[in-house]
Amino acid sequence: MALWGRSNQTELQSRIEDIQAGLSALGDLLSGGLDRAGEEATRGARAARKSAGETADELTTALAPVASDLRHQIEALTSIVSAATGAFAKKAGREGKQAYQVVEEKVEDNAMLAVVAAAGVGFLLGAMLVGGRTEAPPKAANTQTRTPARRRAA
Repeated sequence: MALWGRSNQTELQSRIEDIQAGLSALGDLLSGGLDRAGEEATRGARAARKSAGETADELTTALAPVASDLRHQIEALTSIVSAATGAFAKKAGREGKQAYQVVEEKVEDNAMLAVVAAAGVGFLLGAMLVGGRTEAPPKAANTQTRTPARRRAA
């Protein structure tokens, strides 16, 4: 310190104080900038939320008539299908009853013919199920494994 002298120490101290004051001012500027950036981000988030809400409201308003119309069309279609199904069921019931009566009359008139026809149908079904085979089906292979014989103790 002897080389620098007293005046140099004061000058150095003054420069350090100037640098500290400048850093403090820079810190204040940066802090203010961060605060402003945070405020801007908050405003942007609020605007985005408001815009999203407005868009959702507009979509709901625009799609409500379409959804209502679609619901009415589905209800009408369901009603038509229900009515048609009921009519078809009644008609099928009448037709089935008439067919049963015709078969019953034919069986009563020709009982022997009905027995022969039933036997013929049974024979044909049996022949189809067997598939024309004249041999017995092959036996399944023995799947059991043999255990080795125990050694005799001497």
